[in-house]
Amino acid sequence: MMLTLFPHEGNGSATVVRDLATVIAPGVDVSVFYVDVETVHMEHYATHTKVVEDFPVLRTHPKSKKRQRFIAMTRSEIDAYIDGLYQSCLAAVHEHRPDVLHVHHGWLGACVAKRLKDELSISFIVQFHGTELEVREDYQAENPETFAYLDELVRDGLSAASRFAVISPTEQELTERYARDAGLPQPVVMIPNGYDESIFFPQTSDIAVINDKFADRLGGPLDPDRPIVMFVGRFAGFKGIEHLVRAVPHYAATEAQTLLCGDGELRTAMIALSEELGLSDVHFLGLVDHFDDLPGLYNAADVLVVPSEGEPFGLVAIEAMGCGVPVIGSDSGALPYVLGSSSEDRTIGGIVQTTLGLLVPFGDSPAIAEAIRWSLDNQLKTQSGERICAEVNREFSVSKQAERFGDLYRDVATR
Repeated sequence: MMLTLFPHEGNGSATVVRDLATVIAPGVDVSVFYVDVETVHMEHYATHTKVVEDFPVLRTHPKSKKRQRFIAMTRSEIDAYIDGLYQSCLAAVHEHRPDVLHVHHGWLGACVAKRLKDELSISFIVQFHGTELEVREDYQAENPETFAYLDELVRDGLSAASRFAVISPTEQELTERYARDAGLPQPVVMIPNGYDESIFFPQTSDIAVINDKFADRLGGPLDPDRPIVMFVGRFAGFKGIEHLVRAVPHYAATEAQTLLCGDGELRTAMIALSEELGLSDVHFLGLVDHFDDLPGLYNAADVLVVPSEGEPFGLVAIEAMGCGVPVIGSDSGALPYVLGSSSEDRTIGGIVQTTLGLLVPFGDSPAIAEAIRWSLDNQLKTQSGERICAEVNREFSVSKQAERFGDLYRDVATR
């Protein structure tokens, strides 16, 4: 049984949970525990939902109404939150009777899993997604007393885990350092995220269909004869969307159309910035459906830009590359790993060409524009899309991820 503290949609980790559970389900009896504002029913696996009016977040989440972060909670609120989770999870465990618990995020879910292990002798693993470690410094600076309490609870929960799983070499280094400093001896296993290759693959994209489907969101119909630059993600500061918007005037000569897919606290500010800069070919599509919309949008794009700072992985990058779309990413976090950075990288002006895409310094709008111009001028999608798709499929398919986790589940369950 997988245990997550957040809804079934709205961020990258939710996609990871859904895709992994779906692929594992045919060979394993899988259930997923969600905290959501609505009851969740999934086609391919069982679910148990703790339905709430709202839920706390590590940093932000589009389905959270008040976006209350854990660091803003009182001790009594934290205790009540954990107790409520435990009672709901206990009911789910009695219903589904799992052999292993897979806890997503190295956070308070581990406290619940430890209590379940103590009572029912169920082993558990914890998968770190990155955000839980990234917020620690900010949390400690904002409220040292509450952070110390949260940290104590999390460390106690993690101490009972059988394994820690991480999603990239960058996160493995951070998690191993955290575990060492916290006195946690568990082995750390690196299992990269995977994309659903049955959904994200190269296919012909019909711009007319996109124009019709998003007619009420597009500022005007897309021109099928002009290139498309795309962003998919939360409108949050660390995602770097402002730097892409500011880059648009620098690649205006390419006549590219820019599609921005997603939502978040910066959406209004980004629309205002676009208007301030007088950008007529920037389209804000809002939240798009992962299954019905994204495959077609990716395939319509000539390049995807992932301008994040300290990105723990970058799921949208491998989804786009699975469609044969080249990716421009920040030289930050796990993106160099995901884009295949190596000693054979080639520097071109202010950008770096890797085996799978292009890297630019975080926050450098002119460099983002330079990379977009270079990608379009050199027809990178046409020239390298097939190779990019094949290479990302070998390393980052959800089938491979499921196989690795299946081995880990069996190892933990038999100990």
